[in-house]
Amino acid sequence: MESLPSKSTRALGGVRVLDISNFLAAPMCGMFLADHGVDVIKVERPQVGDEIRRSGETKDGVGLFYKVLNRGKRSVTLDLKTEIGAEALKKLVKDVDMRAANRGSDLLSLSVQIAQSSCDLSNQVQSFPLVTG
Repeated sequence: MESLPSKSTRALGGVRVLDISNFLAAPMCGMFLADHGVDVIKVERPQVGDEIRRSGETKDGVGLFYKVLNRGKRSVTLDLKTEIGAEALKKLVKDVDMRAANRGSDLLSLSVQIAQSSCDLSNQVQSFPLVTG
């Protein structure tokens, strides 16, 4: 079997995305981006994580579908209700090219508030696709 090229030489190498999503639609978007070389950083809540972690067949206590949807991503656990978690998110937001999330999630609502408060749009262009499905 032929190995994949390194992330930096793939089509979207050098792009960084903050993945503030859960369950299915937006994580799948992040999965495809990671497949094409994007450095995807997934944010999850402490103790709860992504809801799909506990869905379907599991191995070592983690849902296999979760493992597929989050392949190639880096992950960070942040409690956005704490000052430390909110500050960490603000730092991440300033260092990414794009943010992606599910429409209507609690994590999204809090993340958007924090992220928008830390964006200086005069020197940085970012998109925030919201995925439903």
